[in-house]
Amino acid sequence: MERKIAVAIFILIILFPQVSRVISASNYLISSQTVLKSLNKSSDLIRTIKVEKENLDDPEMLISSVDKNHNRIYDSLEQSLKLHPDKNFDVIVILRDDPQGVINHFRMLGGDVKYQYSNAFCGFSGEIMGRNLYDFARDDRVLLIQPNFIYRATTINTTRIIRVRPYVWDTLGYYGSSNFSIAIIDSGIDPTHPMTGPFYGDGNFSGKIVGWYDTLNSSKTEPYDDNGHGTLVASVTAGNEYAGNLDSEGRISVRFFDFGFIMINFNDIKPNQIRNYSNYLAILNPGNVEIYLNWSDISIQGPNIEGHNVTILGLYVYGPNGERVASNESDSKFLTIKFNASELGLYNVKVVVQFHFEGDDPDSDTDGAGVILNGWAKLRYSSPDTHQPFSGVAPGFKLVGVKVLDRNGEGLTEKILQGIDWILNNTEKYHIVVATITLGTPVIDPAVELAITNLAKSGIVVASAAGNAGPNENTIYSPSTSDYVISVAASNTGWFSGINVTHWSSKGPYGKYDNGSIAYRNTIKPDITAPGGDFGEPSVISADNNYDDNVDVFKYSYPLREIVDVYKSENITEHESNDFVFSVGTSIAAAHIGGVVALMIQMLTNGNYSQWNYTLNEVLEVKKLLLMSGWELIAPNANERGKKDASEGFGLVQADAAMEAYLNEIEINKPYVGTLTSETLGKHVWA
Repeated sequence: MERKIAVAIFILIILFPQVSRVISASNYLISSQTVLKSLNKSSDLIRTIKVEKENLDDPEMLISSVDKNHNRIYDSLEQSLKLHPDKNFDVIVILRDDPQGVINHFRMLGGDVKYQYSNAFCGFSGEIMGRNLYDFARDDRVLLIQPNFIYRATTINTTRIIRVRPYVWDTLGYYGSSNFSIAIIDSGIDPTHPMTGPFYGDGNFSGKIVGWYDTLNSSKTEPYDDNGHGTLVASVTAGNEYAGNLDSEGRISVRFFDFGFIMINFNDIKPNQIRNYSNYLAILNPGNVEIYLNWSDISIQGPNIEGHNVTILGLYVYGPNGERVASNESDSKFLTIKFNASELGLYNVKVVVQFHFEGDDPDSDTDGAGVILNGWAKLRYSSPDTHQPFSGVAPGFKLVGVKVLDRNGEGLTEKILQGIDWILNNTEKYHIVVATITLGTPVIDPAVELAITNLAKSGIVVASAAGNAGPNENTIYSPSTSDYVISVAASNTGWFSGINVTHWSSKGPYGKYDNGSIAYRNTIKPDITAPGGDFGEPSVISADNNYDDNVDVFKYSYPLREIVDVYKSENITEHESNDFVFSVGTSIAAAHIGGVVALMIQMLTNGNYSQWNYTLNEVLEVKKLLLMSGWELIAPNANERGKKDASEGFGLVQADAAMEAYLNEIEINKPYVGTLTSETLGKHVWA
């Protein structure tokens, strides 16, 4: 059937044969974006369009940008070698060819090879003494020797905001195909949670998790998640529909406080510091609400001075109009508040903590006062449609867990590469068509970016978190800087002043090298925006793993006014299984995009796995449809509307428009009337 394109802006008809435009409503203004070039033939235009490729990553150019003197050693690594020539270094080696011959050379120089990559790229990871690296770098078969970088892990309304629920699921009929899977490159997946399980064995598609690979412990052949980050990402991307583990009053349990905080280096601080920590609960259904707070003192004593401690002064709840509705000021380690929420809206839950510092210990700069807060709310949620209240974006898809992060949410370059290598070797076995990589490092990592490039070239769509390092520009994390990935910024969920990009979401247009200079690329990043929640609003609700209730502890230097360390607490057992947790970050945003592109692949293949040919053109077509249909949130001036910018990319993802741009048949000279709105849950983009 012949497909022709016209443009309709409400009643106004503008005719541009063989040119497609997407119309977006934002801030009560209408804009149009040209997204396809004119073609000689209009027959089956959307399906046969040739993607106009960008000048994408050239490995030699990427490597030369981190090796300015061209001696095949990453510049910052070379500085470390000069300072510590007798120290052993963990390195990643990128090769031109002849891996076995180079490996033999590496071993002759005393190197220990840890892992050889056969799919991600040509190279290996290993350990070698610094002074021997200079001799090894003279080998012409070596492209680059780089550091083994450290990476960190960076749903009821959000699926409606991005127009998946219920329109894409029910009207368009794309809910997710059970013969496709999404690889979650993260800390693991909990198979016991109803949203992300079960696991019935390797390659068994009757379960939710069909494949598993643990780069940290090869003896663990069944999925687990000792950090929790991977489980929440998996639940947002493709979690099963779930009503929650309801109590006798039909209430779910949501963990909304889950962190620790220690204040150190306090020589100029007052003895007693009072801090308020608050979060919002959205009460959408009237009824009884219960708040639980379990806290513990994790103060660190100095060798000469003891007595640092914390005290909870009170737990308070404030209603939608700011009035106090309940409080508990007891000194118990487990505080409870019960109240009846007759008025719907946002309730602010506040914990008041007093940090007491006994004195300054001259022999210690790591002692200080600290607290862990674990808080849950029991409240009612009802579904806005015929589905269960909670679900991932593509609930019909299967999951593949690739564990590359440890219990602290940290992982090394070599493990990221090992995971990507395994995916490329097992793509067809598990029907992997999408990968989410919701972790990053603040400096360019050539090896991982080359591996990500090979994922895309092998026909796997990659959604990557842009990073949580905003608001400064050029803070995009690697590998989200790669031209091939879909780099995702985070928006809030619009509870207070409408949808917008969060201030902490990393900004482009680029990232940085480890010397602080700008890492220029061929494309502006991020590419697209998706809900990532925000601090000070009811954030995205996702699955809380059943492993334990340990939390991230942030160590804060008072003189520096910054976080200097993050680690995972220990020995906090699970309070309630199969519950939920509030989540914030570009990881959550990238998880949404992973689900959306999965549904788009279902559309492009009619749900038939054999129709996905694992080509780069297919990957870029998905990316093209996704980006051209974004809802623009930021517009400095009218002349800049429709352009890609360094905060939101092409705007907030709109799954309905991305699919309609492919599905709709539009005829020339025929008027089309549509209604667009800037309301949070309304239709924003016409295609």
